[in-house]
Order: sequence, then C-alpha cells, then structure tokens
Amino acid sequence: MSTNDRKFPVAIVEDQGNIRRLLRRMLEAHGDVTLVGEAATVREAEALIGEAQPELLLLDVELTDGNSFELLKKLCEPPAVIFISGHKEYAVDAFGIRALDFLAKPFSSERLGEALDRFRASRKQVSTWAFEAGRLLPLRQGAKIFFVPVTDLVAIQASREYTTLYDRQGRSFVEKRPLRYWVEHLPQAHFLQLDRSTVINQHCIDHLVQRSPQELALHLKPLAEPLLLGRAAANRLRTCYPAL
Repeated sequence: MSTNDRKFPVAIVEDQGNIRRLLRRMLEAHGDVTLVGEAATVREAEALIGEAQPELLLLDVELTDGNSFELLKKLCEPPAVIFISGHKEYAVDAFGIRALDFLAKPFSSERLGEALDRFRASRKQVSTWAFEAGRLLPLRQGAKIFFVPVTDLVAIQASREYTTLYDRQGRSFVEKRPLRYWVEHLPQAHFLQLDRSTVINQHCIDHLVQRSPQELALHLKPLAEPLLLGRAAANRLRTCYPAL
C-alpha cells in the first residue's frame, strides 16, 4: 500500500464540458492516474470529494455556483490541488494556499504533465511519514484518549471526511480524517485498501462468506460483525488472494 506503487485517484472539477473532455484525454497518457469522478459545481464537488476521496483535484476557480476557494475552506483535509483557470489574476491566491500548480487556459498536455510531476514528487515526501508497526496512535473516545498500537487496528471505514477505526479490543474510534490519510501512513505489510471506504488489517482476516454473486461478508478477528464487501472490494481481495 505504498503511496508510490499504486495509482493515485484524481477528480476533475470544471464547469466547461469541453475542458473536462480535454483533461480526460490528457490523463489517459498517465498510467499512474485513475480518474475517480467529475463535477461541474461547488455542490457536486463537495459530494464527490467526500465519496471518492481523491488525492488530487484538477480544479477550476470560477464554477457556476461559486468560487472553489470557498469549497476548499469547507474541507477538513483538502486534497492536493492543481488549479485550472482562464483568469491569471487568481494565481497569487492559488499559490497562497499552497496549490501545487496553476494552469492558465489554454494549456498543453506537456504543461499538465509538469504539474502532475510536482504531485508525484510531493507523494514521495508523504511516503516518508509512514507509521512504524510499533507506533502508538492516540485515538479519542469521548473524554478519554487511548494509545492503540498501529497493528492492533483491525479495520477502518470511511464516511465522507470521517473515518471509524476498530481495534482488537472491540473498541471503535471516530476520527475527522479522510481514508486517504490512513492509506498514506499505515504500514503496507499489514494493511490493505479494498475500496474507497474500507481498509483492513490482513493479519486479522478469519473467513469469508459468499452472500450473493456481488457481495462477500468478510469476518475479521475479533470484530463481532462482518464487513460487507461490494463488487469492487471483493475483486480487490481476489486480486491479492488469487485462490479465492
């Protein structure tokens, strides 16, 4: 689950259909990119980011229902941003919030490639923050703060910008961090991301039950209830364990 050996999810937020189509074509040339969604408005973008958890936004500044700077202020942990705009006067504000790049329309595929390279370089820096297996994580539960060993985490499930962490003691902790944060920091020898909302500790897998052709129930020790896996998560598990 290293940040450098998997495709990174990108979302396009742009109100002009022709620019969205152009960006889709340009992204096809980059094998380490996966497009997880598109939005044309601030409202659509907020929902998309909460659902798809992109690591990078290709973001227009002026959208039909508002300004994307206001969108970013609403997010607890906004993704990395490459701004795209026909208004060069926004460039100063863009770099003021540490945007990776600012592409002035019209732009070339080479210029987009340069911006993506900046993001790749930033991901390499993030990978150095990975938690060691023996690290204790301070996790809050009401007024109490528990110190949980990283490898005692059993599963993590996301709901928009929040994540719920389950540990071997049967406790659950709600954190205002996106799933992306845990994917980037947890040791890959133990943890596996199954889909956009689920990460599991592979060492806690007990057994599977086929509920239907499209649904698997994954039982993890010592969770009382199984995790229900949809098609995408089930296919990811089968990729890692071909005997399934």
